[in-house]
Amino acid sequence: MAGAVAWSAVVSAQPDAGRLPSPPGTEPRNDDIVVEGRRRGTTRTIEGTVHDVRDNPAAGAGSAADMLNTIPSVNVSPDGAVTVRGNGNVQVYIDGRPSAALSGENLAASLQSMAGGSIASAEVITNPSARFDSNGGAIINLVLNRARDDGLSGTVTANAGDHRRANAAFNGTYREAELSASLSASLRDDVRFTHIFDVRRRLSASGSETGRSVSRSRYTPTHARSANVRASIGYQPTDATELGADLVVTAGSPTNRVDERRLDYRADGEPLSVQNRVRGGTYVQNSSEISAYYQRRGSPTSASLKLAVQHGTTGLRSNRTFSTTRLFPVPDRTFERVLNRTESRTDRLALDYERPMGRALRLSVGSEWKRERNRYHNQRDLEEGSRDTAVDPVAPSLFEGVQRTAAGYVTLQALSGSWTLQVGARMEQIAIDTGLSADAVRRLRHLSGVNQSAAIARTFGDDQMVVRYSRTLQRIDTRDLNPAIVYIDAQNWRAGNPSLLPQRVTAIEAEYAFHRGSIDGSATLYYRRTDDTIAPRSEFLDDNVLLTTARNGGRSHSAGIEATASHGIGDGLRYSLTGNLFRADLSALDPSGLVDASSLSWSLQGSLDWAVTPADRLRLDGNVQGPGLVPQGRRSGTGALNLVWRHTLSPDLSLSLTAQGILLDTRVRTSIRTAAAIQLVERQSGGRAFLVGLSWKIR
Repeated sequence: MAGAVAWSAVVSAQPDAGRLPSPPGTEPRNDDIVVEGRRRGTTRTIEGTVHDVRDNPAAGAGSAADMLNTIPSVNVSPDGAVTVRGNGNVQVYIDGRPSAALSGENLAASLQSMAGGSIASAEVITNPSARFDSNGGAIINLVLNRARDDGLSGTVTANAGDHRRANAAFNGTYREAELSASLSASLRDDVRFTHIFDVRRRLSASGSETGRSVSRSRYTPTHARSANVRASIGYQPTDATELGADLVVTAGSPTNRVDERRLDYRADGEPLSVQNRVRGGTYVQNSSEISAYYQRRGSPTSASLKLAVQHGTTGLRSNRTFSTTRLFPVPDRTFERVLNRTESRTDRLALDYERPMGRALRLSVGSEWKRERNRYHNQRDLEEGSRDTAVDPVAPSLFEGVQRTAAGYVTLQALSGSWTLQVGARMEQIAIDTGLSADAVRRLRHLSGVNQSAAIARTFGDDQMVVRYSRTLQRIDTRDLNPAIVYIDAQNWRAGNPSLLPQRVTAIEAEYAFHRGSIDGSATLYYRRTDDTIAPRSEFLDDNVLLTTARNGGRSHSAGIEATASHGIGDGLRYSLTGNLFRADLSALDPSGLVDASSLSWSLQGSLDWAVTPADRLRLDGNVQGPGLVPQGRRSGTGALNLVWRHTLSPDLSLSLTAQGILLDTRVRTSIRTAAAIQLVERQSGGRAFLVGLSWKIR
């Protein structure tokens, strides 16, 4: 049994004391602070910041991942990892609800397959209150396009570019009387170029080098083909009530071949072995999700109710072949096949109820029940014809983890003049049932926690000050509980840890948002502490095999300041800048014990939106990420500059030119040091892309 106590507070001031912060997925209210810029606007609430992206040119040819890279505070790395202010624990919601397809190892591929043009707004909640299942991290809520007017409306977009990359998308909505429907469908063929340079130096107890391994991997152009379909239907018998259902289906399969050359050296620099390896095979990912909901919207004097039920499945099947030819000292050849398969199923039921208790007080209560079942299958076989009989295959394994979560929350919000105070608590009971095929004993664990939150806010005319505090329990990913060795390739293995403890996260931030004529912006001070940090531990085994396991470390901290500014010049030009400067301290477990490290890092995002003529619009987006810490090492930063030019041919037809990565640095250098070895890896992925597209409006 493990316990944790968490709480948060927010203070906000709003002119109309009778309104509450709207839940994710709802429209801005007239008591929110809204900063407009052309059609795209920024709405700040006591919970977070909503960015209208319907006119974002980057969404035309780009994916949801490309669109998110233009949102302040958000970064999507070349390998698809999503961070908010450097924090990698991010939950992605769709229309105010968590999505199984947008979680865990599915997140990167799902965001890449989703058309950016299907998104109406993105809400960034950096320090969620107790009513959200934030799992100790930030939330990005993507609100999709919905029918607003009667009749049929939509957009058809098609883009084609270099290296046979292409994409097409349809986003349509229909409304008639009480019925509404929407459909979003996209096909994408994205191309990536990847090169990896890996150097591993073995060390003696005194720290001197005893051997070295150097490998270079070159990928053929990776064509990541994907399909994504989202459909919804709604029935609104009254202005305040709505019934609806959503369906999502995605599939993706990148194809490539990897050629690797590896050289091993003795301590004196003499060659020890030379080998070539060719990797092929298939990699298929798919997901489906269906949900239904009922909601009754409230008012300052009436209660609101929302009920949602969801069922989702995801699957990932990797069937790879490795052909290794040893050239020196004794020529031989090895053939092996590695099968990794992941199957996940999620069922969720949630209830939210809110009612006024007088003119200045509102009570919110809710509950959530969720069951997540994950199965992981790993197998490595030497195929017939292999002459390397000295290599013992990793034992096949089938691991299953079932996590059941029952949660209930209560929040209370009080308003007085320009002040708002919100406090809340979320109680969670968690049961984790795990079993391994090679082990007849199943393990059952029970965890419990009380996540507490508080926030206080005040308005000063068009300005707003908000302070948020939270302390939450971050649940364990069942993949990290799998004790079996998962074979990735000959030099990289992974294993879990059945004894992991959940992390406890404390976060506080103070934000001041302002508006002065055509200038608006904000400044935020933030601090985040994680106890019992779960971090990967690297250990080098014989033959330069890197075994990565999950371990609880000590305590990690991060503290920084983020500033945003947006300025409109005349009617046709607007620019925005976001800068983040922070210090991170990380305590990770090394085979020799706890190792503390610290680093000062930064990030910078900027955009320029220019209406050159009434028919021409130009947009530049750029981001630069500074170096940072990884467990037992450090990692370099990345950067990119993108351009979109859009020309209106007619009221319903437009032409676009998209250049992604005009200036580009996707080389990520990672160094890991242990008592037994040092690893230096340089990975370059992504690449420049040029696309020409047409967009046709249906109305």
